Amino acid sequence: MTRTRSIQLWPMIIVGLIVLFLGLTFWSIRQANQGVSAVTNDKYYSHGLRYNETQLEKQAAEALGWTMNSVLSGRQLVTGVTDKQGQSVPGLTLNAVIYPGKGEPIRQTLAATGDQTFILKIPANLSGQITIQLQANREGAGLSKTLLVNL
Repeated sequence: MTRTRSIQLWPMIIVGLIVLFLGLTFWSIRQANQGVSAVTNDKYYSHGLRYNETQLEKQAAEALGWTMNSVLSGRQLVTGVTDKQGQSVPGLTLNAVIYPGKGEPIRQTLAATGDQTFILKIPANLSGQITIQLQANREGAGLSKTLLVNL
């Protein structure tokens, strides 16, 4: 008479879960060490120091009812600022900062076109995820927008 052994699954399931957990842990550590995200900003401390000033500008722009709309068309970012009535806001200056994945930020001051829109031309040598910060100002009121663009 032979005796059959019953296979106990619970120890194998527990060992499998431990192996899966360790595999995911090592994978996440490897992902974290592979490189710096393009979203990070070397000047985060100076942005933190300007936080109160930025909030005051944002409140002034909200009181005026300004909204900023951006559309990416190829390698051009077309941006317009409108008021509560949907009319373009005249007399704005728009500053743009492009943060490429590697290298120094690219700063540009944009001039308004005839219909009060601003066109930012993204350099051809940039690709992948790029962070673009836009800041519109007029007489102390300002509005800023940060975009993550994938080219």
